[in-house]
Amino acid sequence: MGEEMQGNFMYNNSDINHELKRIAIDSTNFLLNNPQAKQKKPIDLYNQWSRENDISINNTEISNWTLEHIATMKNVDTNLLEEALRLDLN
Repeated sequence: MGEEMQGNFMYNNSDINHELKRIAIDSTNFLLNNPQAKQKKPIDLYNQWSRENDISINNTEISNWTLEHIATMKNVDTNLLEEALRLDLN
């Protein structure tokens, strides 16, 4: 209970939650540092973020979640993103 198999590895839900939080913070920082993000397609932003940070997500659910997160967050006001990061990092 509370764990899932992924490939040959067992992931605890708290590990996944920690990973999602790290991805959310990293990708939000990426969006804040890319002023042209609002004009780009989410998949292009995802690929750029992944390439620039040398990140390869092999879990389909986490990869899809990340793409959806980027697609949503790219349209959020910059001040709100900055405040959300400040709260998440405390």
